[in-house]
Amino acid sequence: EVVAVIVAKHLPLGPWIMRETAATLAGVVQKAAPQAKVFPMLRMQITRKTFNPGTQTFPARKLEVADAAALAAFFGDPADAAHGYQHWLRGGFVYGAFDNDRLGAIATAIVRSRDVWILVGIETRKDLCGKGFGTSVTSAISAAALENAPAVSLTVASDNFGAIKLYRKLGFEE
Repeated sequence: EVVAVIVAKHLPLGPWIMRETAATLAGVVQKAAPQAKVFPMLRMQITRKTFNPGTQTFPARKLEVADAAALAAFFGDPADAAHGYQHWLRGGFVYGAFDNDRLGAIATAIVRSRDVWILVGIETRKDLCGKGFGTSVTSAISAAALENAPAVSLTVASDNFGAIKLYRKLGFEE
């Protein structure tokens, strides 16, 4: 009960959505805020055997520090904010799919072990959704990951039907 009171005091007044709250806490939050909608997350995985790379409609590649301005623009930041993205590009494994010089979709691998790579932040510009950018970037980063580990894993909200369809097309399974 104490947890519910603490949570309730800090909830916004209007309806809201949570996606990654632990199952044990979801009941507490819903008791405190009946208007909350909870979407379970699906864990999906591919292996070298199940991977179906398909056709890459748009060129996708590992992003370099020189791509910091394009990454800043992807997130709606001005070009002079590019320096803030350089650390991410230096230390991370970030892929991008391009429409000419414009970055259309990105994907990042945050855990890279010899057993599994975990993908996060797979995102497509809203104006380019449904055109193949997500497929291109997810396929490219998955292919690179599978050169280094036998499996690739990701988590997706159960209500993100477009992404789930894309991941299944590439061979990801729940």
